[in-house]
Amino acid sequence: LLHQLSCESTRRGGKDCEVNTICWNNTGEYILSGSDDNNLVITNPYNKKVLTTIRSGHRANIFSAKFLPHTNDKQIVSCSGDGVIYYTNIEQDPETNRQSQFTCHYGTAYEIMTVPNDPYTFLSCGEDGTVRWFDIRIKTSCMKEDCKDDILINCRRAATSVAICPLLPYYLAVGCSDSSVRIYDRRMLGTRATG
Repeated sequence: LLHQLSCESTRRGGKDCEVNTICWNNTGEYILSGSDDNNLVITNPYNKKVLTTIRSGHRANIFSAKFLPHTNDKQIVSCSGDGVIYYTNIEQDPETNRQSQFTCHYGTAYEIMTVPNDPYTFLSCGEDGTVRWFDIRIKTSCMKEDCKDDILINCRRAATSVAICPLLPYYLAVGCSDSSVRIYDRRMLGTRATG
C-alpha cells in the first residue's frame, strides 16, 4: 500500500541536539518536541514555522512531553533524565512555570502519559520502578524527598514506558526493565493523594 515515503522536513529550531520526544496535538495542527537542549518547541509542521520555544526549567534531557487534553494546547507536562516533571502553562510567566515541578521520582523519569479527555491528570513512570498518577486539581507541584503520595504502582524494577488503552482508558500497560509488560486496571488502584 505504501509506495513512497520521503522526508518532508527536518527543521526544529534552536541548536542541533537530539530530539527525544515528539507529540502531535489533538487536531494534528502542531507538534510538541523536547530534546537534549532542555527546551520544549511547538512547531507548525505544514508551514515549518516554530510557534514557540519554551525554556522548560529542566536541567537534564527531556524524555517525554505531552499536551494536556482540552487545554487549547496551552498546558504541557514533561519529564527528564533527572526525574523532574514540569507542568507548564504557556500563558503564564516562566518563573511561575519553574515552580510547577514534581521531584517525586528517584532517577530518570522516562515517560509522561495523559489521560484521554482529562485535562487534570497524567501519569509518569521512572527508573525508581514507580508509576505515578498526578492530579493538578490537588497540587501543581511537589518538592518532597522520597514522596509516596502519588504512587499508583510500584513495579520494583525500572518502569520504562506506560500506555493507556484508548478504548478502555482505565486499563494501563507498563513496560519494565525485566522485559515484561504488565497490565493494570486503574479502577482497582489508588494513591495516597486520590484515596
